[in-house]
Parts: sequence; C-alpha cells; structure tokens
Amino acid sequence: MLNKIDFSQIKITSYHYYIFIMVLLCLYYVLRVYYFSPYYNKDLIVFLSVGTGDSILIKSKNDILLLDGGPSSFSTNSIYKYTENRKPSTYISSHTHSDHISGLVHALESSTFYDLFIPMVFNGTFESQKLKYTYNKGIKSSLVANDVLHVGNFNIKVIWPNSNCVSEDYNYCSLVLLVRHILGQSVLLTSDSPNKAQKLYYHQLNDVDYIKVPHQGSVYSLFPDLLKTVSPSNAIISVGENTYGHPHQKVVDYYNNQGINVYRTDEVGDVVLMFGK
Repeated sequence: MLNKIDFSQIKITSYHYYIFIMVLLCLYYVLRVYYFSPYYNKDLIVFLSVGTGDSILIKSKNDILLLDGGPSSFSTNSIYKYTENRKPSTYISSHTHSDHISGLVHALESSTFYDLFIPMVFNGTFESQKLKYTYNKGIKSSLVANDVLHVGNFNIKVIWPNSNCVSEDYNYCSLVLLVRHILGQSVLLTSDSPNKAQKLYYHQLNDVDYIKVPHQGSVYSLFPDLLKTVSPSNAIISVGENTYGHPHQKVVDYYNNQGINVYRTDEVGDVVLMFGK
C-alpha cells in the first residue's frame, strides 16, 4: 500500500528555488533563440546598424561571415540573435579606413578559430597594421577580381579590385562583392567604391535585387551607369550621424527617382534580408 505524501512537510529552500528559476530561464532562453526567433535556421544577410561605416553579416547553414566591423568596438552580442549565439568563422576586411576596420579588429580579439581575407591593397593605417600583424595566422589570402568564396547557400564573387589596382585612395581599391543565393537572389556589396572605380567594373554586372549604396551615400560614389546596369529594386545605406553630409540628398533623390526602395540603418536599425523558403 502506498503511503500518502504530506506535502506540507516538504520544505523548499532558497537554493532549490534559485535552481528552479534558473532552469526555467535557461529553458525560456533556448526556446526563444532557437525556436521562436524569426532568424532561426534562415539564410541571412544583415546590414548591421553601426553608425557611419559598414558591418555586414552573412549566415547560411553552419557558415557565418562578417564583412567589416564598423567604426568602433564590435560586440558579438549584436549578432547573436541572428547566429544562434555562434561567432563568425570567416572575416573579410573591405579596406583599411577606420569606419570599416576598427570594429573588425575588436571582433577578432574575441575569436579563436577563423579565416581572414583582406583586399590586395592593405596598408597605411594603424588598424590595418594591427590586424595584419596581430592576426597574421588567420590571413588566408588577398582577394582580387574573380575570386570566389562560399558561405552555405551563398556564392560570393569578387568583382573589384583587379590585380593591378594601385591608388593612394584606399576607397578606390576597396572590395566589391557580388553575393548570389542558390535560389537566384543577388546582392551587390560596394563598400566605399568611388565612381571612378565603378566605371572600370560596372560592365561586368547584370541585374541584382539589392545594392549596398557605396560610401554611405557620398555624392562622389554616385555613378548612374552602374545603377542602370544592375537595376536594383532595393538599396541599403549604412550610415549614422556624421559631419560629411552622408547620405547626400542628390544621391537619395536619384535612387528615389529611379523607383528604388531605400532603407537606411540610421532610420530603421539593422536591415535584414532573408533568403530561401
């Protein structure tokens, strides 16, 4: 015969209560991150809101890539909601200006195992020297036109610079990447490419769905022939408060007049593109 349990005699200590609450919180956190998140198990390109500068996250399957890190200290907490708490395994520096590379240096400080890709022209700034010599063990190669990387379901082709690119203007040789998803959607990532560089590679391109507006919307990076060639439906401007007048009103007006939807990180925060089903 089973004995009856007198629940009034059971005492719950503060320690047991603490453990119970912690278990519930952990369970909630796991469910929220892995099952309730709209980004769980999705192929993503995220234009992170980092102020004036670029930081772009690309995630597909088990692969995570970070292109640039913005102008200041990069916090992995800013990407965890997109990556299921995983850090990038691949990093790319588009060029050596501080509004792109400073945060990347900070991101690498918290990473142990990674591949690092840099542009062919990679020198001249304190941050570039620190990245080049401190994280030399992770550098795989300098990227040039026609190089190809794969991130899960994404194919990333280097459009610019070519192997002969030389300039005192670091923007001129900054990386331009064409990202294409396995289902066909495409994104042109232009870094800070000026119009004088765009004139040399735009003819290689075809229609894309999205374009990252070059150089935070600088008027010196507006090249109508490029936009006519790629005819994007949507444009992303990665920008914050600045003294340069970015994005220039002429640039914004041009995109609007072409019927291109413009999304600004200073207005909407992170811009998230989801691909696939």
